[in-house]
Order: sequence, then structure tokens, then C-alpha cells
Amino acid sequence: MTPARPHLPSDTDPFEPLVRLTDLLGRRARVAEGDRLGTVADLIARLDAEPGVVELVVRSGHDRAAVPWRDVVAAGDDIELVADHRGAPAPPGRKPDELRLGTDVLDAQIVDLRGHRLVRVSEVLLTRRVDGSLAVVGVDIGFAAVVRRLGLRRISERFGRDVVAWSDLHLTSRRGHAVQLACGLPHLRTLSADDLAHLVTRLSAGHAAEVLRATPVDQAAAAVAATEDEVGRRLLTTMEPDDARQLLDTMPPTTAHRLRHLLSRTPVPRRRYQRTRGWKRHAPTTPSAS
Repeated sequence: MTPARPHLPSDTDPFEPLVRLTDLLGRRARVAEGDRLGTVADLIARLDAEPGVVELVVRSGHDRAAVPWRDVVAAGDDIELVADHRGAPAPPGRKPDELRLGTDVLDAQIVDLRGHRLVRVSEVLLTRRVDGSLAVVGVDIGFAAVVRRLGLRRISERFGRDVVAWSDLHLTSRRGHAVQLACGLPHLRTLSADDLAHLVTRLSAGHAAEVLRATPVDQAAAAVAATEDEVGRRLLTTMEPDDARQLLDTMPPTTAHRLRHLLSRTPVPRRRYQRTRGWKRHAPTTPSAS
């Protein structure tokens, strides 16, 4: 039997029809006209060409069950599943291209690639597809979303929203960063070298080096050249010697000479750098091209 298209709530909103992640978390899940299975603990999304929800994680006591989204027939006050649904324990691991939106994105920090900000996610925004599935479209980083989650919906209307499209953000959580790397970092393809410089300046040195290794050499070299010399030095020291040498060889000779001098003069210890010690505060030396 083919399940009916799920009915989901929507708001009067420019992103109509809109579904908020926090409106789904905590809802009761049950088999249609049957027993309650538990409550929705998380949503699992696959980051393919069109990121979308593929499973629910349903919690019952200490147990977790993975429920395919195709088994959902309605999402009102309760999440109703097809009558012949057969639950299965949630697998301990996740596929390389999958994220748990509640665990890996909600309340985590992201880098806004266009606004050049390191911000925290207040809400994950989804929208309905024609087939009834949910697509991940962006995040809300505004104060209104925080107030709304506190149950003060009428007060939240006094504050404006601050939305970042999914294609314009980079996740800084360990799992989120790893999944975006595994998916080939498609969100970086349209960035200028200056925008990339702003991104790596706002990541930890290790994550920044991984982003540069996954980026074409010309673009990565131009991005490092656009950063402050101290940031460029730390980035190159964090990378493998061959990768760092390749970037230096691709840079303008004057910049490469200056960075080589810094690298030879003061070796940087291999440890994690705190952003507060001159890392995030050093913005790229050239303006953004976006």
C-alpha cells in the first residue's frame, strides 16, 4: 500500500510552506489508529544534491528506533505512521552523508559564508516537497527563534528573523564539518577566494586546513594569501608539508616569500589554537567579492 502524502503544519511566511525542526521534536509517534511508539527525538537528513529528511529517530525510554520518512502519513499533533509499520532499532553509526539535525545542527555554531559571521543556530528550517518529503532549506540564527522556542510565540513576533540558506553555511560541529567534507563541499564552489579566506579565518586551524585541502589549489592559495600573515602561517603549519609547499608555490612571489620567512623564523607548536588569541579577530586583508 502506498502511504498518503503527509500533512504538515505551515506558517504565513515568505518561505511558505515552512516547517520548523523544533515543532516536530518531542511529538508523539504512533501507528495510524494504533499504539504509541514513543516521541520524536531527532530527524536524519541526507546531504545529497537536494538535502532532505530520510528518517525519524523515535525514542521510547532508553530505546531508539529509526523510522523511514516514507512511513509517515500525517504530522499533526501526533506523527502517524502507516498501519503496517515495523520499527527497527536505530543503527549505531550513520552514513557518511547523513546528519542528525537536532544533534549536529540545532544550537551548533555555523559560519555564514555570505555574511562572514560565526553564529549559532536557533532553528532549522524545512519545507515540503511535492511528494510530501521534507527538504532542508536553511537555518534561523535570530533571537526571535530563541524566544519562540521558550514558548513565547506572540512576543517572538516583535523580533525580526535572520535566515541563512543551507547553501550559504558551513557547519563547525565535528560531525557536520565531516559530512560536508565527505559530500565534496559543494557549498564552496561559488565562493570567491576572499570569501573562502573569511571562512577559514573563522574555523579552527585543523578544520580550516581540511577545507583548504579539499579546495582547488589556485583558490586555496589565493585564500591563504588574502588572510593576515599570522593566520596564513598557522594554516600552513597545520597542513602537511607537501600541501603547504604547493600552496606557497602557487601564491604571488612577494606573499610566498613573506610567509616562508615567518615559517622559518618562528615554528608554531602543533596544538589546537584558541580563536581568541588573534585567530578569528584577524579578518582577511582584502574585501569580499560577494
